[in-house]
Amino acid sequence: MVALQKLVRSLNVTRECDHAWNPSAQTQAERHQPHCLLVHQFARYYPNRCSWCETTPESFRGQLDLFFEAELSIAKSRKSNLHTLREVVVVTAFAGIRTDHRRTQVASYFVELIEVCTEIEHHEPEIFHLLERAFGYLDQYDPDQRTILHFETELARITGVQGAKPSPAMALGRLFGRLPSSRPALLKSLASDKDGL
Repeated sequence: MVALQKLVRSLNVTRECDHAWNPSAQTQAERHQPHCLLVHQFARYYPNRCSWCETTPESFRGQLDLFFEAELSIAKSRKSNLHTLREVVVVTAFAGIRTDHRRTQVASYFVELIEVCTEIEHHEPEIFHLLERAFGYLDQYDPDQRTILHFETELARITGVQGAKPSPAMALGRLFGRLPSSRPALLKSLASDKDGL
């Protein structure tokens, strides 16, 4: 296995698991991994949207959390898309996102939308930069409906469906087959925040 250094952001899921959690693993070794930490990440450089597994999660305690930007050293697996994490250096923690429920919801929606719009292990530096900017904004400011619409508009521009009617979100939904199911409830809750309810 070759160790690779990548600048990545851990996305949406960092969780401890056992063999019962991952019955669809591709190899018997993955199915019977006694205890591991799964990290889904979105990379600035190839590979993109991968899962990393580390059998001793204590060694990365406090370094991997939702919406962290970090440099990871990995050992790439030749047999599956579940790679081994070797080293983590946190670049930006975006701690402000995790201090507010609404910010966390919006950041999670952005992650879900990017997972719909990207291929596993495919290079998308513009989308990475968009997500980096969005996390930077959410780290400092409370979101509203315009935050969602701006992100969707920028993502539509990057994917080549800007200007499509009736909205960038609908264009993205048509292009990729669906939008995250959390979108309607999120927009409704942001509208109720605006109305002061």
